[in-house]
Amino acid sequence: MYPIKKMEHFPPAWRNFDRTMKHTNLFRFLALVLAAVFCLGGFYVPAGRATVEASAAENDSFTVPSRCPYVLDGEYLKGIEVNTTAGELLYYYMGKEAAVTNSKGQAVAEDAKLASGYKFTVDGVSVTLVVTGDADGDGISGASDAEIAKSILVNSADTAAYAGIVAELTGDGIISSADYLWLKYLKDCQLLVQSAPSTVNVPNLSGMTEAEAKTALQEAGFVADVRYTSVGTAGKVAYQKVEAGYKAGEGATITFVVTSDGRYTPLNYDRVKGLWLYQYTTSTSLFKNGSSQRSESSYRELVQRVVDNMSNDGFNTVYLQMRPYGDALYPSDVYPPSPYVCTGSSYNGSFAYDPLEIFLEIAHASDISVQAWLNPMRLMTTSALAGVSSDYRLRQWYNDSTKNGTYIVASGGRYYLNPAYPEARQLVVDGIMEICENYDIDGIHFDDYFYISIDSTSTDLAFDQDAFNKYGSSYGSSSSLSVRKEFRRDQVNTLLREIYSEIKDYNEDIIFGISPAGNIDNNQNGYLCADVETWCSTPGYVDYICPQVYWSFEYSADFAKFDICTNDWADLCTAPEVDLIIGIATYRGENSASYSSSDPGWYNSKDNIARMLTFLKNHERATGWIMFKYESTYNILSDGYASGFSQEINNYIGMVKDW
Repeated sequence: MYPIKKMEHFPPAWRNFDRTMKHTNLFRFLALVLAAVFCLGGFYVPAGRATVEASAAENDSFTVPSRCPYVLDGEYLKGIEVNTTAGELLYYYMGKEAAVTNSKGQAVAEDAKLASGYKFTVDGVSVTLVVTGDADGDGISGASDAEIAKSILVNSADTAAYAGIVAELTGDGIISSADYLWLKYLKDCQLLVQSAPSTVNVPNLSGMTEAEAKTALQEAGFVADVRYTSVGTAGKVAYQKVEAGYKAGEGATITFVVTSDGRYTPLNYDRVKGLWLYQYTTSTSLFKNGSSQRSESSYRELVQRVVDNMSNDGFNTVYLQMRPYGDALYPSDVYPPSPYVCTGSSYNGSFAYDPLEIFLEIAHASDISVQAWLNPMRLMTTSALAGVSSDYRLRQWYNDSTKNGTYIVASGGRYYLNPAYPEARQLVVDGIMEICENYDIDGIHFDDYFYISIDSTSTDLAFDQDAFNKYGSSYGSSSSLSVRKEFRRDQVNTLLREIYSEIKDYNEDIIFGISPAGNIDNNQNGYLCADVETWCSTPGYVDYICPQVYWSFEYSADFAKFDICTNDWADLCTAPEVDLIIGIATYRGENSASYSSSDPGWYNSKDNIARMLTFLKNHERATGWIMFKYESTYNILSDGYASGFSQEINNYIGMVKDW
């Protein structure tokens, strides 16, 4: 359903090892390790592991011809030597529809050298290529591959045991680069010391999670004493030093390794100090220079400035706009490329490089958490959608008279997804999971746009009349405004539950939150159809709520005054699992004269944000804040702070670090 996780998307610490010793052979390193181990008495290789013969093998419908020297092992095609070309591999599959693609899904030329992680597809069935000694996917067996192995061993409390793992991980009895691919999935080693009251059989822990392994050992009569723990519960036991069935006496040590399945450990903070990075304004675009995608060097320079500004002043989280109009500001198979990044003004551009991957790399190096800011429902204009490639579901639905007007609905010259339809919800979920699986993302963030506004007009009811007729018969009258609002709230709730469940099933540490409009009544009972009461009181919808409390302490209506509105949201957040983060409108300080009547606080004083931070710092329920927007505090294209409301900035910027 979702694109396979790219080989290059592993934790930065593993991607950035020193590559200056490229000509050092990995197996020289192995020889030293193995020699040392044998001197110490050898290492244990579980019984039952046998060499895989290079003969015809089968993986579902993938077959290796008997004349082919490579070995099929599950999803891997192994035994490929360094410097083997794609053409040499394709030779064995003449007469079949075969192709080699790199880790980015791009076709590989026949004269190109193969690398670990490449995909080989024959008649529609794919396997992953494993090039001997190439652990990092660069096609070379060198010092960087050895560094990957050594990095896994650095925290080991039992060097001899883990030397055995370096030598042999896959269970085939062969030391090969498949073992090094496994090492890329090892997050950290875990040592459990078990004390046995009497002689017992050691259980087989293979494939168990950390928790399951502990339970199995305890049920067998062991008492757990965790010596070293730094892995998540998503991992599985890949190796145990003592063979299953071994008779263990009192004081026996059982050592095993838990993998992280290659999943990134998200960076998130208990106290959020964030900025929304907004990218509609092409004149100050981070991504574009005029009508073209900015050069990679220029982009890296600007991103580094963004990250340095935030880090130096004490901000810790950025909400990076990645889907404003049913598009993708990163390479995607689910949504069309965004004209806010790609060259041109249509949704048919191409990426010169991956801006999200670069942003994550630079931000994480400075411990800045990155949340992908998405709009789930709002799409491009009617004319723009007509020009989107038919490779994408949105265009396919546009062309289908049964989907155009149901799954996607035009209103005011723009299309919107209709979340009443499971297929429309699945598109949103697929786009989110594509980000979670392909990138080291820390969280997914929605803003306040779900359904179009609804009032008493027949036009607004017509937006989802077909969906109501199909799914809403139990709700009541189709012409009732209150009935339709209830129906819409339920459709959004269904979407959110599906999203939350999918994210947590994949990686429970990726967070999901929503930033609804600040007026509770407009959300819950009014035209927005956002059931914030349920989201804030019931686990399983969001990890945090971030209402846009964009008013000052002196707003003309009491319900919207910053302190009163914040407290009302705090009262709504009865589920302890749901954090309360407050959205602050720094942009209003730039345009204070515009609010002189309705919200005079922005006009009459220049310490509004400073007072808001003080109020929130002492608030018993609020755990953070996000300012809209980055561009209201810093310049995008040059050094320094934004000039629009320098007095406000001067009054609050020094408070951020200690908040």
